[in-house]
This record gives sequence, structure tokens and C-alpha cells, in this order.
Amino acid sequence: MRTAYPRCWALLALAVIVGCKNDNTGPSPAPGPPVTTNLTCQQPNGQVIDCGLPLPFRGSFSLVVNSTSCEATTDSLKVTSPVDSLLTGDICHLTNGTSWTFGPYDPPTELKLQVVSQTFAHPPSLRATTGPGANQWTVTFEDGADTDFNDLILQVSAVAAP
Repeated sequence: MRTAYPRCWALLALAVIVGCKNDNTGPSPAPGPPVTTNLTCQQPNGQVIDCGLPLPFRGSFSLVVNSTSCEATTDSLKVTSPVDSLLTGDICHLTNGTSWTFGPYDPPTELKLQVVSQTFAHPPSLRATTGPGANQWTVTFEDGADTDFNDLILQVSAVAAP
């Protein structure tokens, strides 16, 4: 005599798997409350810490938008040092090539940046890496909705005064 139990368990297991599968066709979760993210730099030992970009000589600095790839409408970008200035209240809708220039400033000075954004599944991140030239940095922002680190890409340059 055959019982139907093994077949029922198999069907039940399949129903659970199909019912719990995340097919990413539903709406994204609503963002949480705003969070402030400071600029970070990776140290030689691999540790990531809050940092400022050194402005090593008398001069100015500029920030240029290389690209944006996000959809939020409330993410703001701010310079917090050596001046306190809100650059934009809408990072995601900046046009490539948008730029800001500040200065002149006397050394020693550090450029510090900050983003205020909504909270998503992953923590947001504002990272600086050196290059492509001397006294230049690439700053990337990840809002936490994914982990592609291309929500905002800025080119930052320190320029010596003539």
C-alpha cells in the first residue's frame, strides 16, 4: 500500500519555496528617516575613518559632478570645512559637469564633505580615493539602496593660488 505523504511533503515544500521567493517585482521598501554621512578615507591598514581632504597650499578647491545614478529627491550635499555651504538639496538630479569653486584658503586646511540622505537597506557611504593626479580625489556616494557606489561621483581638485 502506497501513502501520499511523501508527495504531499514535496508539494508543501515547493509551495513554501515559491511563496517565499523574492522575485523583486514588488515595490521597493520605503526609505527610512534621514541619516548624515561624513566623508571617509581608507587608511593604509584598511581601516575606514572619517576624514578631510588636505589642502596643502594657499589656493582654492573645486568639485565637479562626474555622474549621478540614483532616484532620490531629498539627498543633500554639503561642504562643512573650510566653509559651511549647502551645495545641493537634490544630489540625484545634478547635471554632469556641475561645479563649485571655493577659496582661496591658507594652509593647513581640510576639505570636509557631508551628505544627508534617506535610510535604506544598507548604510550610506561617502568615500574619497586619491587621484587621478596630485591633489585630486574622487568622491563616491552610495545611498544604501544598492551597493554600486555610483549614486554620485565627484572629482575634487586643490588648486594653488598664483
